[in-house]
Parts: sequence; C-alpha cells; structure tokens
Amino acid sequence: MPDMEEYRIPAPEGGHVSVLDFGGDGPDALLVHHIGLSPLEWKPTIAALAGRLRAVAIAWRGHGRSDAPLLPGTQNRRDLVAAVDHLGLDRPMLVAAGWGSAALSLAAAVEHPEKFRSVVTVNGTFPPTRQQVEEEVAVVRSPQMLAYFRDRFRMDTIVPTRTEIEELVALKVERVRADWMLGPEADLEEEVWHGVREVPGGWHTSPKSDTIFGLHDFAPDDPLHPGRTLYERLRLPLRIVHGLESWDYRSETMEYELDRAEPPITVTLLDAGQFPTYTHPQHLADILLQMSGVT
Repeated sequence: MPDMEEYRIPAPEGGHVSVLDFGGDGPDALLVHHIGLSPLEWKPTIAALAGRLRAVAIAWRGHGRSDAPLLPGTQNRRDLVAAVDHLGLDRPMLVAAGWGSAALSLAAAVEHPEKFRSVVTVNGTFPPTRQQVEEEVAVVRSPQMLAYFRDRFRMDTIVPTRTEIEELVALKVERVRADWMLGPEADLEEEVWHGVREVPGGWHTSPKSDTIFGLHDFAPDDPLHPGRTLYERLRLPLRIVHGLESWDYRSETMEYELDRAEPPITVTLLDAGQFPTYTHPQHLADILLQMSGVT
C-alpha cells in the first residue's frame, strides 16, 4: 500500500473537503465512496492496484474529515471537480461506489466531461423509470431508515467520554459486519475511527443521518436529477459494475438494456453483494486497470 497524503480543499461555504492521495505511477483515478462510509472503503482495491494507477479518494461533505457544510442535492458534485483542479489531476477515471455516489458522480461527468476520462459505477445502477428512481430515494429518506440508522448504528449519538466513543466504535464495527455480511478482511475499525469527531459535549461518529438524507435530496426540477437520462447524456465511456446480490435494480436483460456502442456503456455482472470494495477488491482493481488501458 502506498503512503497516504491528505489534502484539505477549502470550500467557498467554509470548512474543507478532505481528499486522500494514495499515490501510484499510472493514470489518475478519483475514487468516490458509498454515502455513509468513508474514502478508506477503497483501501483494499487500492492495495490490489499495486501502484499501477494514481489513486485519489475523496470524502463527501460530512464524512471522514470533510467538515464543509452540505450543499443542496446534486450541487455536492462540485467537490469532485474541485478535487481534480486542486490536485492537478489529468482527466481522472471517476469511480463511484453505491447509488447516491453514482448519481452525484454522473452528474459531475455530464456537466464537465472535459474534467474526466471515463466513469465506473459500482452498484449504482439506475432503474428504468423516474418513478422507480424516486421510490428508491424515498426509501433512503424514510422515517424507517432514519430509525434504523439511529437505533442500529447509534448514528447522531454524542458520547461524553473517550471510553464511550471506543465502545461506540466497537459496536458500530460489529453491527456493520453483521448487517452487511463482511468478513474480518474488511478493516472497518480504522474506517470508523477515521470518521470520529470531537464536538461540544464529547464525540460522535460521522456521518450524521441528516448528511445521508441531504446527499439524497434531489429537487424534482433538477436538470441533473438521477436516472437513466444521465446515461444518455454522458459523453464518456461508462462501465457499470453490478453485483448480482446487490440492493440495486435487477433485470435479467440489464446488459441489453444499457449497453451502448458510442461512447461505450459496458455492463459487468459481478458475483458479489453490495460492497465488493471489501469482498472483491482484486476484481475491481482488474476492471479499473482495464478501463485505464493498463496491462
């Protein structure tokens, strides 16, 4: 694993956006984590890349060490372009894990194709209709999901002592492993600690529930509203990596629904669940190297 260097990009609204540069000698890749996780989600894949790409991982606002205030909906895509400019990346491949991150990343690539070379989405496949998209967003933003986040993972809980935050981190790691069926190979403890913040009254783990809700707050009239229209408008090569056991839209004809010749859209079905970043890092690394033309 290459050494990691953190860059803190000043945000116009105040605070900073954190970007972790893992180095590497090949073409640039900008890695975007699942909403709710952190850029360290990508460490297993970066290790499998073995320095053959320059891997840079950004933290969404409210995640990891990004403390800039959240923007409305798809406006958070601006941070991806800011990272490219601040670090001087050479049209990186944009790689997004999860549905919400895919929505924001595709919005950025549609708006600024000159900033990126290609896009890869990992378990961020959009269903065919606008109604289905809005139903998926409604599930994420539902009171039931809020209760799950708060009760199961004690999201939004502030604890007053160092001992209690250590206990909270251990609890969160245990429950993430159980609920998401992740084995000991996933270094979740480091990742959860990466998001621990000291606040008035003690400590809490990031992100907060309102951050997750806000990143899925898409205005109905947003011209970059998530959906298959973003696939149609994208003028860059796109690889859609879809876990057969993921939580996303499923269809036996997905490859035929989405494949396109120019610019190419290619669907890759992976025998994996929702989080191949932890369970199938070598498979993902091979896909990213292929997309980058690295042999």
